[in-house]
Amino acid sequence: MPEAARPAGTVPGAVRSPYADGVLYGEVERFYARQVHLLGEGDLDRWALTFTEDALFEQEAQAGRVWTGNAPSERRGRAAIVAAARGAVAARREAAAVRRYLIGMLDLAPAADGSVRTRYRAVLLQTPRGGTPEVYLSTTGQDVLVRQDGDWRVRHRINSHDNAPAGSAGAPTRKDHTHG
Repeated sequence: MPEAARPAGTVPGAVRSPYADGVLYGEVERFYARQVHLLGEGDLDRWALTFTEDALFEQEAQAGRVWTGNAPSERRGRAAIVAAARGAVAARREAAAVRRYLIGMLDLAPAADGSVRTRYRAVLLQTPRGGTPEVYLSTTGQDVLVRQDGDWRVRHRINSHDNAPAGSAGAPTRKDHTHG
C-alpha cells in the first residue's frame, strides 16, 4: 500500500483487529450500566433515549413472558419500545418487587460503519416485597449500537430468553449476531 493511502498510525502489512479496544469496551460497558440502572429504577423517559428513534426490539420468549405478556415480541420505534416497558414496570411496581439487571460476558465487534455489534448475557434478579431474591430470567442479548449526539444508542436489539421453547424462535442462538 502506498504511504499516502495508508491510514495514519498503522503499520505496513498489519491487520486491524476486529475486536474492540479497551476504551471502546469501557464506553459500551458504561452504556449498558446506565441503561439497566434507568430501567431498574423505572426512569423510562430517560431509558427510552438509549434507543434510536427507529429502533427495533425483538424478544424471543415464552408466550406471556414478553414484557410481562403485554406486548408483541417485536416492537419498532422508540415509542413502541417504551410503551411495552411501561406495562412491565407498572406490574412490577404494583407487586412492590425490585428487579436488578446483571449484564456480563460482553463481546464487541466494531463494524466499518462505526456501529458496534454486541453479544452479552443478562440475568434478571427479582425480589418480592419481604421476600428473597430469585432469578427471574436469564437471556442472551445481541445489539447493534450506533453513536448519536455523542452517546451510544441501540438501533437493533434481540433479547433471547434461555427458557423459550424450541421452535418458537426462542433459543439464544436462533438469531444471527450479524443482524442489523
